[in-house]
Amino acid sequence: MMNEPKRKQQNIKEVYKFVVLNHILSSHLANLSVIFKETKGTINSDQLKLIRKSRFYLEESIVKFSPSEEENQASKIKLHIHLSEDKYVEDITSQLEIINKISADIAKITDKII
Repeated sequence: MMNEPKRKQQNIKEVYKFVVLNHILSSHLANLSVIFKETKGTINSDQLKLIRKSRFYLEESIVKFSPSEEENQASKIKLHIHLSEDKYVEDITSQLEIINKISADIAKITDKII
């Protein structure tokens, strides 16, 4: 992309930021999966809200990039999460808050790119 002629380069800073945010999101999701594996943590209702908000932001961004119904299957996938207040792990909440913030930033930067 950087090798393209200047007149064809559009939104370089935003695209770069989008790529970096997606990389950071992947890292935090990987960290969250490790926390779940090590602690056998469960999700409470507040954490579920964070998951749903993050998913909404990301689905919104996907739709903006590929608005056709056939290409956009993410919204048809159902989440099956079992809630429990038994084993509350604070690390899960902090990771979900970070993931939610990054997801919101991805949605904002998507608006600038599109």
